[in-house]
Amino acid sequence: MDNGATQPAQAAEQTAARLINEGMRAVAGELANLAGTLRGEAQNMGSEGAAGTVQEAANLAADRVEALSDYLRTAEPDELVASLERIVRRRPLESVLVAAGIGFVLSKVVR
Repeated sequence: MDNGATQPAQAAEQTAARLINEGMRAVAGELANLAGTLRGEAQNMGSEGAAGTVQEAANLAADRVEALSDYLRTAEPDELVASLERIVRRRPLESVLVAAGIGFVLSKVVR
């Protein structure tokens, strides 16, 4: 095989993998911040009646966001892609709806 052609391809692959890892770590950090914000806001709510229910929901959401943050911090890109493929195969309709929702939110944020 021509090493002249494979070396640039390998370098590009390594650069892409490094950028993906950096991006995953950055997203994990932002998700950890979000989990902390959710927990802080939950503590500011009362724990009686409807406020208590909202507080529980906020804490549960913070737990889930934090778990996702931990997963992204430790997962390899190939592992993440394989997990996403399994989820999409198991729940295709929900996956499309979530992707559409994320796209909608991102389109509003980017503008």
